[in-house]
Amino acid sequence: MENPDKPADHATKTHDGFFRAIFSQPEHAREFFKSHLPPEIAKRVEWESLAVMPGSFVKANLRQVHTDLIFSVRIDGRESLLYLLFEHQSKPDPAMPLRMLVYVLEILLEHYEAHGLPLPPVLPFVLNQGPAEWTVSSDFETLFDLPADLAEILLP
Repeated sequence: MENPDKPADHATKTHDGFFRAIFSQPEHAREFFKSHLPPEIAKRVEWESLAVMPGSFVKANLRQVHTDLIFSVRIDGRESLLYLLFEHQSKPDPAMPLRMLVYVLEILLEHYEAHGLPLPPVLPFVLNQGPAEWTVSSDFETLFDLPADLAEILLP
């Protein structure tokens, strides 16, 4: 039975607060990114430059199921962005690569409006908090209906 004193989204807000409290601390975010970036990229990151940036790129109507943080970091002396999206959904979303593309595009558009060109690379990450294992592809190209012979030509 639900506790009437606690709103239905209390668990989501608790996880959201925990996520922000932990990953907003550079030392925790640094360890996460070091262990999840490809090693050839991680060794080129200037980890002392890692900083949380203000703002969210998740639309207000989706904030009950997503929390996000964006970090700036220098890679080989150049500004780069690490985008971390925290999923509060009960099951994996097969459209996640498309949704992530939208968030990254919003980040780049905001950067362009504020600073112009060139744009920094944005490396996106998704943390799934749902009870189900992430079983859908995270590859953008899997969203398209491409026969193998055409994919072989178009994807490179």
